[in-house]
Amino acid sequence: MAKIYNERKKVIIIAVREAKRRIDKWEHKITSANKGTKLEAMQPKMKRNAEIEFNKLVKLENEIKEILGEEKLPTIFNVPYLDCGRQVYRLNKRYGGLQLQKEIDIVKDK
Repeated sequence: MAKIYNERKKVIIIAVREAKRRIDKWEHKITSANKGTKLEAMQPKMKRNAEIEFNKLVKLENEIKEILGEEKLPTIFNVPYLDCGRQVYRLNKRYGGLQLQKEIDIVKDK
């Protein structure tokens, strides 16, 4: 949970979508009668990897919201800042070094 200040400088608490909820949703998506045994054998490792990533993402979102709260920005700015944070997170998983910096510069220009 993060403290956010609204336009009237009142503190409000906003819960970020919790990792557990994301994990449950993901698990429901991959669990089906149509999936084969090969996928079933991979599911425990896939679930561990997903849990790690979802927890990292929730931590990042909470940190972004805390910064926005400390800066006393209106809550209307939460959505674009969280979106930007998620984009940078995805880029960080995909690229590194100079290419990562170039991709982040593109996101900043948006």
